[in-house]
Amino acid sequence: MFPEATIREFHDDDLVTLVGLNRDAVPEVGEADEQRLAWIIDQSVTTLVVEDGGLVVAFVIVLGPGADYDSTNYRFFADRYGSFAYIDRVVVAPSHQRGGLGARMYDEVEKRVSGEAAVLTAEVNVTPPNPNSLAFHAARGFESVGEQDSHDGKRVRMFLKDLG
Repeated sequence: MFPEATIREFHDDDLVTLVGLNRDAVPEVGEADEQRLAWIIDQSVTTLVVEDGGLVVAFVIVLGPGADYDSTNYRFFADRYGSFAYIDRVVVAPSHQRGGLGARMYDEVEKRVSGEAAVLTAEVNVTPPNPNSLAFHAARGFESVGEQDSHDGKRVRMFLKDLG
């Protein structure tokens, strides 16, 4: 749907745009100011952005084992799996949602972490509900491996996809 959109590695000058995209996506993703988002990105194994018409319109942040990350959702996977890639957050601008960019980012993430991680992991809100994301993950072959409450009052479903 957005054939001219390209996926590339995050650059430091993308940070302000990512903070704005993230802010507009709350509560589907956790809040993060510039300092917090930079801190998460610094720990990532990959952070990708989607650019369309010269504008960054989407991003994904992926962490691996050993990150010093205070997320209870990250901890869920770190405590259970030795070899994993954790999708911390995926954000697509409203103007570009439902256009296949999420699937393209996931394809790129899977390509980059295959061979490095045994499983790809993510969580999706069930309270407040995020039915589009739940359906997206199920369609991509993710399986539910549990649920937990987050510190911010959310309930999330934990997903895993075997990359082996």
